[in-house]
Amino acid sequence: MEKNKGVNIRTTFNVLSNGLNFKQKQKMFIEKEKEEKIIEEKNTIESFPDCINEKKQIKLLKKKISEITKLNDITEEKKEKKIKELKETLETLKNNLYQKLNLTSSSYDEINPLVSFKEIQKECKLRLIFPEIVEKKYKYKNPSPIQSIVIPLLIKKKNIIASSETGSGKTFSYLIPIVHNSFLNKLKEKPNKVLIILPTKELAKQIFNNVILFSKYYCKGSKDEIKVKYVNKGMIISIEKDYNKFLINNDIFIATPKNILNLINICNENLIDKLTYIILDEADKFFDNGFIELIDEILNKVSNKKNITKAFFSATVLDNIGEIITTHIFDSLKISIGKNNIPARHINQEFIYCTNEEGKLIGIRNLFHEKIEFPILIFVEGINKLKSIYENIKFEIPKISFIHSKMSKKERENQIEKFREGETWILLCSDLLSRGIDFKNVKTVINFDCPYKPVNYIHRIGRTGRAGKQGRAITFIIDNDVEKLKNISKMINNMIENNYKNGFENDVKCPKWLINLSKVEK
Repeated sequence: MEKNKGVNIRTTFNVLSNGLNFKQKQKMFIEKEKEEKIIEEKNTIESFPDCINEKKQIKLLKKKISEITKLNDITEEKKEKKIKELKETLETLKNNLYQKLNLTSSSYDEINPLVSFKEIQKECKLRLIFPEIVEKKYKYKNPSPIQSIVIPLLIKKKNIIASSETGSGKTFSYLIPIVHNSFLNKLKEKPNKVLIILPTKELAKQIFNNVILFSKYYCKGSKDEIKVKYVNKGMIISIEKDYNKFLINNDIFIATPKNILNLINICNENLIDKLTYIILDEADKFFDNGFIELIDEILNKVSNKKNITKAFFSATVLDNIGEIITTHIFDSLKISIGKNNIPARHINQEFIYCTNEEGKLIGIRNLFHEKIEFPILIFVEGINKLKSIYENIKFEIPKISFIHSKMSKKERENQIEKFREGETWILLCSDLLSRGIDFKNVKTVINFDCPYKPVNYIHRIGRTGRAGKQGRAITFIIDNDVEKLKNISKMINNMIENNYKNGFENDVKCPKWLINLSKVEK
């Protein structure tokens, strides 16, 4: 497949300076983007493994074993021997399937991957319209590994802790079960509530829009409609006046931890008694300072309710939540898909030595005089520094803007929307956008500053190379970044070692010197 050539910013300057209509140029750029999206959608569809043949063979073997156990015309000894041989073959097929899905789990006995959307619809008793929704509206051919495993488990109300690389379809894997469950309860006229907890307002708003859209498709043709509510601080005040009406009129509540806790405190048992699911997305972020107490308090509030299914999702392995798991979800099933904590294999990682801070500005200018693909996210440490960089380069680079945590909610949403719609080509931002927010078509990520925490490096560059698409991640480094790089190197090495133990090969696209750096003592 021919590699996309991208947009040459120097050509863009030349076109503008030659006096061509900018709106015409913008229209041409948008048309080009549409063509690329069609190609990338095809790549996304083809990136998920096709495991249908393996599942067919497993089904046939199980059927054969069942048939042999019922035979009466052979001796018991021959029967046992034949069954033993078939079971060994069955185990080999299962292991091959798990390896194809890049799966590791705390209990394989409870896992039954459903490898087509038709199989998911049949086995999970979803609406007949479901396969058509995912194939026509979302352009998916096969479920991603995390979807094939998690959807049936959540339908069965299993508590899970799932980690899978960015862009692997985690949101869809919990969105389908909760919408389906809410729809069923609507039909039965049985009150049912769901909580989805996210670490940031931006991510909460994104998930809110995703749930709204899918529920609209899923409920089509039915008089029953699922009501989804994004809960913000201002809404909490109004809820206190008539929380019963608020609960009756809504089914799924989406918010950050503080607002979810406030909602529970206001509604108490009126909400808790009707809860069926609590979903925590980007869960490892909750266990940074300031969040763990809130999550602990939320889970304590519902600890006596046996019918609530709890699910934790993250792009990285949740090593730091042992106490929470032991206390609140000790019977959870742990699922790990692929090379967790390691950057997605579709991301080409590059490092540029810039000597000092002034050198980074030169580096940015040099990059934009090369062929570089848009849209671009640039991560910067610190709001003042972010603004300073913007002021330095805003007249040299077209369609650039910025976003940071001190902006109002409305300002941040506007910037995100402009970036999604193509009005902004380059967005300067802090770690606010490094986790979970799904920009479908980010081609390049630039770390203007090397992050302090290795996990932040993973989340930043994970904004590109999503769902099997190719991405490029560039990190500027200076003399003071040696320890940061060593920590990134150490984390990647640890994860590579764990993945080798689980039978996965190392196909991380980063320089060899980075992998070897943590092994150097001085």
